[in-house]
Amino acid sequence: MINILFQESSLTLVRIITVYFVQGFLVAFFIYLVYKIIKRDRKRLNYIFSFQYIIPAIALSINFFYAPLAVESVVLILNFITTILTAFSTIFNLLFILILLKSEKVINTKKQILFTAIYCIALVMSIFIYYNPNIGITMNGTTNWLPAWKWPLFFYIIAIYIFYAVLPSYYYTVKVYRRFEDKDLKKKWRVFIIGNTALYTVIILIFLSNTLNIAIIRTIFSILSGILSILGAYGTYYGVLRQLE
Repeated sequence: MINILFQESSLTLVRIITVYFVQGFLVAFFIYLVYKIIKRDRKRLNYIFSFQYIIPAIALSINFFYAPLAVESVVLILNFITTILTAFSTIFNLLFILILLKSEKVINTKKQILFTAIYCIALVMSIFIYYNPNIGITMNGTTNWLPAWKWPLFFYIIAIYIFYAVLPSYYYTVKVYRRFEDKDLKKKWRVFIIGNTALYTVIILIFLSNTLNIAIIRTIFSILSGILSILGAYGTYYGVLRQLE
């Protein structure tokens, strides 16, 4: 059974370094930021903000498990879960911004659940595209067990991601910025915006590299994503320290 699971595995030296060292460091870094956020205050707003780090950490941890596997059905479902979690994590950043702008009384628990549920369902609906190799994904020995997306899948997920999460996030972030009168707060909020931009770019790079499916592009985008993930995660954390107290 073990031989069947791991036969024809794509665990090259480069992938081992990428998955278990680079992504392993990112998981540890995200967990560290979560610890710092919760340590500052255990209020609900802090927990909501921390989920934008917790969920990517879970997604990256799933990669540790399926990276050496060579069973198409198992790899496909685990990759699908990873993809959904990666895109889904952004919604908690938007929720955080909305609560800062309108308060938890306005954006109450029911609205938060409804808001995240709609986004999650829209992302999960991509499964009807995902499992069709003509318009979705191929991930087997022919792709060296790396996800090879088709453009319809890319455009579907990216459209939901940008129009439901990214653009509203920028819109409300600017609104929050205009409310600040303190120069120090405005400066830190600009860092927050830059950090968000870095994290949004990471997700787009990941999905685009899967779609282009070119080895050198994957390597370059992987390096860029690692750097931007660290800078972006710390930038968003640093930019809202005052709000987390």
